[in-house]
Amino acid sequence: MNDANKSQIIAAVAGIISTVILFYVGQRISGSSNTETDSKLKEKCEELEKRLTEETQKRLTIEKSREQDRTGRIDAERALAKMQKEQGNTESNVDAYSLEPIGYIRSCFPKRMGTPRQGLLVDKAYGHLELSPVTNPTASLCNLDEYSYVWIIFLFHENTNPGRKIRLNALNTQMNQKNISTVKSKVVPPRLAQKVGLFSTRTPHRPNPIGLSIAKIESIDASGRLHLSGLDLVDGTPVLDIKPYIPNYDSITNAITPDWIHHTPSSYVHVYWEDAALHQLEQHIEECKHFQSVKDVKDAIDQLLTLDIRTQHQRSKGDLWDCKFRFDVLQFVFCAEGDAMRVKQVFLFSETMDEE
Repeated sequence: MNDANKSQIIAAVAGIISTVILFYVGQRISGSSNTETDSKLKEKCEELEKRLTEETQKRLTIEKSREQDRTGRIDAERALAKMQKEQGNTESNVDAYSLEPIGYIRSCFPKRMGTPRQGLLVDKAYGHLELSPVTNPTASLCNLDEYSYVWIIFLFHENTNPGRKIRLNALNTQMNQKNISTVKSKVVPPRLAQKVGLFSTRTPHRPNPIGLSIAKIESIDASGRLHLSGLDLVDGTPVLDIKPYIPNYDSITNAITPDWIHHTPSSYVHVYWEDAALHQLEQHIEECKHFQSVKDVKDAIDQLLTLDIRTQHQRSKGDLWDCKFRFDVLQFVFCAEGDAMRVKQVFLFSETMDEE
């Protein structure tokens, strides 16, 4: 019997004892103690004792049934694992470990273009995690709001190399082998002019396209939505798991990193807004899904543009070249000017618009 059931039985016994005492004291105070009253008290005690016995037996039966279920399930899982092991090595049976998303991110980044490369770089980047009903969100999120940050384990669902994977999988099948990788073993990180090993980077193009991010917990609403800020995830990102950030375990003060990690990317110290762009933002603010004020949107855009979110192709065009990206339900047009970025126009996005 576990501690929870023990506590329930103790509480039931305490309740019955309290009832008997109150009944007996009441009779004594009223001065009505006599043979008839004592007989009624005895009957009441016997009735409560019978109820206690029945309740205790019922709870013991339930607990025994649960324990049998747990034991049976564990035995079945062990038998299945043993059978799979006998059929072949564990590497050939990794498909037995199936993963299903626990929910999906709803964020202010509709597309990869404009999405920060790391979490917390843009603290005004808002969104929320919608958990699947099977996780019982209102219960499973209990006490998470006692933390300030959360790790997010997710899938890179918008990787752009599915064609390469399909071709190599077909080649593997033809050659009856599985040693041809579907991803490159060396990559060039953004803004670094040299190749480094795949596993020394955080590239989304990995053998298993699994990502790790961190976000600030803003709130948990009554419907079980986890509201977050500092996101670097595209809208619709499948989430495999979340775990609380615990500084005592997750913060390593003497960690060593290679010199090329500290390579300073180009950055822009100023962001200027043309009057027309500000006016357009004011016109469309009520359409936004994740923002309610012009200031919050403007602050988020300022943070994004100082990071230089342009692609390599866009940067190769030089200054004054108009670039576009989507944010929430809006599309922004901007350009670089020296050490600054200039926001030129803001539109309510529609599917007919050019996103290049």
